[in-house]
Amino acid sequence: MTKNFNTKLENATNELMELDDKLKVPTKGNKRYVMVADRVRIFRKHFGTDAIIETQVIHDGNFVRSESKIIIDGRVIANGNAEENRNFGMINKTSATEACETSSIGRALANLGLQGGEYPSGDEMITAIN
Repeated sequence: MTKNFNTKLENATNELMELDDKLKVPTKGNKRYVMVADRVRIFRKHFGTDAIIETQVIHDGNFVRSESKIIIDGRVIANGNAEENRNFGMINKTSATEACETSSIGRALANLGLQGGEYPSGDEMITAIN
């Protein structure tokens, strides 16, 4: 990757680390989690349309699987995978596809270096929030 890419990534990572704790969601053990929407906002601010977040969702019975790729200059830079069961939890009964897509994007961003804190699953986040 170019120096320009590395500089953009460093700037995005620094902004994420400096994000006000009020914008972070509490999780187990008093840890704070930056939501995927906020990480995508920071990612887009620094990379604009030079980067592509490509997501493929597959429906297989009660399961939804999603793979997201972050592509810059035609190269896959990071990816993330997720799986949700439509029969598990109230949110998945109506929104398994959305939850799965969000999780895979969050994991791809984390693999790029824009972690939300740790790698919690969607179900772990719901349990922590509740």
